[in-house]
Amino acid sequence: MTTTYHKVHCNFTFIPLYFVLLFVLMFSFGQGQLDYRFYDQSCPRLPMIVRFNVWQAIRNDTRMAASLLRLYFHDCIVDVSAHTIGFAQCSTFKKRLFDFKDSGSSDPSMDSLMLSNLQNMCPNKDTSNSNLAPLDYSSTFRFDNSYYVNVVNKRGLLQSDQALLDDPIAAALVNSYSNDPYLFSNDFAASMIKLSTVGILTAPYGEIRKKCGSINNI
Repeated sequence: MTTTYHKVHCNFTFIPLYFVLLFVLMFSFGQGQLDYRFYDQSCPRLPMIVRFNVWQAIRNDTRMAASLLRLYFHDCIVDVSAHTIGFAQCSTFKKRLFDFKDSGSSDPSMDSLMLSNLQNMCPNKDTSNSNLAPLDYSSTFRFDNSYYVNVVNKRGLLQSDQALLDDPIAAALVNSYSNDPYLFSNDFAASMIKLSTVGILTAPYGEIRKKCGSINNI
């Protein structure tokens, strides 16, 4: 039995997200008519191998946790194009700091203390474009619900983050997640399971890819 991609799952070490993603393997593979025990005979130590190597990668570079989370839907599910950990370059949000919507001033929806810190981190000159700022201002390397707390407190880094409060449905979710970390964790797990079932192809239409981003024999 084959599939179009490998799923790369990881332990961020801060909450048991690794186990959440193992549940994704079990349940979504069943829904997609795949077998989550596919590697039991050929590579029975696969979960431990993946976990160790992910832990080692994050130990060497803490930004790798965010990169692997993005890998799940950006690379391994190539037909589909999640900001609680990771960083963004200053160039992606600098207009909020100095020229929001061509106003010549900063975004009035941004917390004043955060604005001051970001202006120091990302001065209004081209040489600062590649500087990095944390997407989650209060818990940079921890996978948790602080992103939503930040948005409620006007500390969303990207304009698209803060704009969530402009929509009544999105705003209600933001407020719920900011107040209930367990609700966020449960809904996140459910959403990952749904995402993992997108575009699954089994034999003879699919293949186990050697590289997630491209089909074999290219």
